[in-house]
Amino acid sequence: MDVPYSFPGAYYPGQLALMNAIHAAAQEGKLAFLESPTGTGKTLSCLCALSEWVIGANCENQSDVPQKSILSQTPIDEMVLMLSQRKILQDVQRQKDLKSRRILVRKEKNMLEREEILQEEEEPEPNDAENQVIYATRTHGQIDQVVREMRKIHNARPISLSILASRSQMCINESVVNNRLSQIDEECAYLNNRGNRKNKCQFYNMRKVNSLRNTITRVQMNIEDLCIEGKRQGACPYYASMQASAKTDFIIQSRKNTSSLWPLGSSSVIVFDEAHNIPSSVDQCNSSQITLRELIASQVAFVMARERFIR
Repeated sequence: MDVPYSFPGAYYPGQLALMNAIHAAAQEGKLAFLESPTGTGKTLSCLCALSEWVIGANCENQSDVPQKSILSQTPIDEMVLMLSQRKILQDVQRQKDLKSRRILVRKEKNMLEREEILQEEEEPEPNDAENQVIYATRTHGQIDQVVREMRKIHNARPISLSILASRSQMCINESVVNNRLSQIDEECAYLNNRGNRKNKCQFYNMRKVNSLRNTITRVQMNIEDLCIEGKRQGACPYYASMQASAKTDFIIQSRKNTSSLWPLGSSSVIVFDEAHNIPSSVDQCNSSQITLRELIASQVAFVMARERFIR
């Protein structure tokens, strides 16, 4: 297989064989179990192969779109269909523009209220990336390693990537992070509740979040970079990364966050790095442990609640 991999430097025959196997599995939509000794550049080889697959797949999708500029070569029924579709798209865009202008005019009176209403009306964007790679690492710490390896690759075009991590890894609101008694997920949900306008998180500003999202799609950043850039722009890295993940070529995340995988595109590839402990991880995700002490404490709490509230 003659694929022009953008490998930084010369590669060994074993690395070439690994890249060919990964690229072939992605190209043919097959399941592949691959292993290589420690220190042989598995991560870099995998990223090189999949980045070339993403570029090639996206180019094929673009070339499949019919672009007929000579009307004489276009059948009459196709011309009518194309013009009808164009008319529908123009009408839809016109309605969207009119609705946007009405919203802006209605919210001009008070800038703060306008931003809050825009935040509430913001809806998650659909996944625009048909060919996407979800790279699941074993730990959060290995995400930085994957980003470092990705920066070594020089493709024909830049490869965009986003990171999905927990709020505890990405929260930059010091009042939440420094509060030892607060659960970050619950506190974040409370601060960003639609009915809570007075105590809303200062970084949950959808205009700034969208700006940070656009930065993520252009610049390869790890979790630390995301938090620094989020503080600089005054935007939440967690929500910006969630939005950017609908547009980037690669999504890097820990396997701890794959209990509910990101909505996949039509031709997505999922990579589980260091998959030797996958069986035990699946077992842990679907199992719970409870001690005798916890059972006794639960029984006591139930009896107390029954005596207090049920009379």
